[in-house]
Amino acid sequence: MIWDPFLAEVETNAKARQIRNAEGLVPHYTFYLASRKFADTYPETAKQVVDELGKLSAWANSHQDEAAGLLSTSTGLDKAIWLKTRPACPTVPNA
Repeated sequence: MIWDPFLAEVETNAKARQIRNAEGLVPHYTFYLASRKFADTYPETAKQVVDELGKLSAWANSHQDEAAGLLSTSTGLDKAIWLKTRPACPTVPNA
């Protein structure tokens, strides 16, 4: 099992091909975890984190080229790989 951006990287650089995916089997979810203690102790901080992630997602969706460049710098994967994966993994602000 592999996921983007690593799927896009091996498809591009190793000429791998996908033989099966989970499309239609399970919904795609992104999730973030916090301990109960942290969430109970710092509820406003937890909410701020979720709000900021929503803003970041909205920015990345409207600035895909720049976002791909930043992700490339931080991960070492080519910018083209990130540009290939961005449309396939849309994010919904504040979802």
